Amino acid sequence: MMRLITNSIKKNKYPIVTSSFLYIIGILAGIAVFLNDSTLQTSNIMAEQSMNTSSDLSISYFLKTNGSGIAILILGGALLGAPTLVSLITNGYVHSRVILAISLSPIEFIILFVPHAIFEIPAIILAGSVGIKPPISLYEYFTHSSDFITKDYLSDIIILSALAFILIVIAAFVESMITPLFWEYYT
Repeated sequence: MMRLITNSIKKNKYPIVTSSFLYIIGILAGIAVFLNDSTLQTSNIMAEQSMNTSSDLSISYFLKTNGSGIAILILGGALLGAPTLVSLITNGYVHSRVILAISLSPIEFIILFVPHAIFEIPAIILAGSVGIKPPISLYEYFTHSSDFITKDYLSDIIILSALAFILIVIAAFVESMITPLFWEYYT
């Protein structure tokens, strides 16, 4: 099983790198907007409120919200990747804005974001790579006369999609069950 996952990731390095690049563009856009608008540098009440209630949110909440985001990233490939492109940039933008809007010490940042982000961000990038794969493959089909949809192509989509969903389930578990314990211990 690990060999299948490793091979799928290796064969899809260009969609994964492209997905990562688009996510990083969103992060940089969020930082640029934050730094250029002094009114946004004040405390964001809505973001702080979401942080204050995050310990009350259940795993089903995180599965629903993050799972639907992963589904949008994956299914965006059916529309030649346009929804995936927008969603990747938006995810990076929102993540950077939430982090910048809330004034946290480095230890608070580590406690509140890092434990689930180490699963959530790779899930976003993998799901994004699945959504970006169809337009990249279509381009290769027309420019290099390669096959568009093959058994390996479908296998890679299934493996990467499943891996993204597994990672998002782990992230939801960590965010709803583990992070509140860390936060309670810290405070």
